[in-house]
Amino acid sequence: MIRHFKYIILFFFLLHVNSNAQVCSYCSKKITTNYITVEGLDFHPNHFLCASCQKPIEGSFTKKDGKFFHKNCFDKNFGLKCDYCKKPIEGSFVDSEKGKFHKSCFNENIVEKCAVCNNSLIGEYVVDIHNMKYHKDHKDNLPICSNCNRIISSRTTKGGVKLEDDRSLCSLCFNSRLKTKTEYLDLLNKSIYKLSILGLKIDKKGISIEPVNKTQLNKVSDNSINSNTKGFCQSNYKFKEVNGKKEKLDQSHKIFVLDRLPEKYTESIIVHELMHVWFHQNNTKKLPSKIVEGACNYMSYVYLKGEVDTKSKEVVLLLENDPDPVYGEGFRDIKRRFESKSLNDLYEFLLNY
Repeated sequence: MIRHFKYIILFFFLLHVNSNAQVCSYCSKKITTNYITVEGLDFHPNHFLCASCQKPIEGSFTKKDGKFFHKNCFDKNFGLKCDYCKKPIEGSFVDSEKGKFHKSCFNENIVEKCAVCNNSLIGEYVVDIHNMKYHKDHKDNLPICSNCNRIISSRTTKGGVKLEDDRSLCSLCFNSRLKTKTEYLDLLNKSIYKLSILGLKIDKKGISIEPVNKTQLNKVSDNSINSNTKGFCQSNYKFKEVNGKKEKLDQSHKIFVLDRLPEKYTESIIVHELMHVWFHQNNTKKLPSKIVEGACNYMSYVYLKGEVDTKSKEVVLLLENDPDPVYGEGFRDIKRRFESKSLNDLYEFLLNY
């Protein structure tokens, strides 16, 4: 009984000694040499470890959820990272709708590039109807295709040509240009036929077509067209006198179209001018220019809008975005009024205006 009591006294004595000794917060063992104290916790010198890389921490550190980290390890695991290179972000950065980026990563890899020079589009830039984006100064220094309105450069159009009538055509348009008068005549007949399917009846008798350059087009129209006009319908009449009154005996119509344009662009011009022929053949009274030109452009739009080829879609896009107050606004007025109606409603409106 006495022996057991001695053991109990010894146990409490040892417990008291251990309770006064330093214990490492990492290994839970007694510290008998030098030690480190961090935020009230004691460690063997080689046991103050980074919770990520498990290597000793010397110098600055970061704490999260009771764990200690090298600053670099913390940034790697929990810090702000670039959404492009996935590396930690220190200091200033770009915060965009696409994510957070180092400034260099954003400028070189995320920000959109100029369609002309392929440099980053920083600051003011142009967006054309083809959704090509380029620096504003390119528009001031490079030609624009007089047909498709693309900026002409090696990257955007593989270059282009300057014609003798001062037109600039991009290679995309010039390389697919019509070349023979037979092609124009075939397009004329095709257009008359397709318009008849749309309910627009045109007597093809006396209708001819002539491809011309811009200078010639201005001459035959007596300079009555604007700089963007690509066609002109010249109508002539023969009359006879009956009971002292002139009666129309015969009529002829010559359609002039700008030459060296692609097929679908030329077809659109022909359809526009054939609508002028229809006005003449139906003896419509004089209508406001905005209604006449708007209806002509609307027929070109209806004629091509169901086509799936790229050139037809480009023509439709140009018609929809024409800024001209007569041709463009007139087209949009007619489109708003009749797109949900039949073409016969349009024809009746024009005949009975």
